[in-house]
Amino acid sequence: MKIKAGNWRMLSEQEKLFILEAVSFFQSRTKKRQ
Repeated sequence: MKIKAGNWRMLSEQEKLFILEAVSFFQSRTKKRQ
């Protein structure tokens, strides 16, 4: 998932946290499959 620097700055802190949570959740799910 690529996010442009400009778009990242425009996101609110709450949106950044939500994205980071989603990414970490997705990564943990993919690790369990292996």
